[in-house]
Amino acid sequence: MRFFDQNFVGYFTLAAGISALIQIILLILMFTVSRTFFGTLSDYFYALTPLLLLPFVIAFPKILGIQNTGIYRIAMISGVTGILIASMAQVILLIKIIDLKQSIWGNLIGLGLVGILILTMTILNHNNPELPASFQWFGMVLGIAMVIGIPSGFFFLDELHAVQNGSLAWSSASPLIYPAVLAGVITQIGLPVWGFWTAQLVLTGKLNILTG
Repeated sequence: MRFFDQNFVGYFTLAAGISALIQIILLILMFTVSRTFFGTLSDYFYALTPLLLLPFVIAFPKILGIQNTGIYRIAMISGVTGILIASMAQVILLIKIIDLKQSIWGNLIGLGLVGILILTMTILNHNNPELPASFQWFGMVLGIAMVIGIPSGFFFLDELHAVQNGSLAWSSASPLIYPAVLAGVITQIGLPVWGFWTAQLVLTGKLNILTG
């Protein structure tokens, strides 16, 4: 099977959506049942999900409907870099080289770079009649939410770490933490939906991967 084969890319993207969904379920269980056990399992899937998107990201410049292949290649490089950063942050957290706060920063930056790729696909394919308008709007919202993670990682890392461990004093926090947290929630919920939706479009040929 060719690496750019339509089914290969589609099924890996579908697997990324499944992995992201499992990660959300584990995250919920972490906060409601057992912080340590389900939190560790969640970290494994957090590391796996970006890696499963790698075939789609590498095939990105071959997506039908390209008008600016150079821009697509830049977006691909951004996406690959983001995947490596996000996955590596979780791996080195699991082997205890860095702490949770440092891994949050890596995830925000990494997924933010992947968000640039999603935004690029949405903007450059806005006239593609094969793609539903709802998918385009969803990609725009998700991409923006993911990109917001980049400045959030630089300016609100302490607050976001406090949100994750349940110690943030909301009454005294900066009002800007609210859109940062909302962007994180949209990213968490939106990524599996985007993975399922994109996989369906790839597997049905509406997002066609050029093989020539």
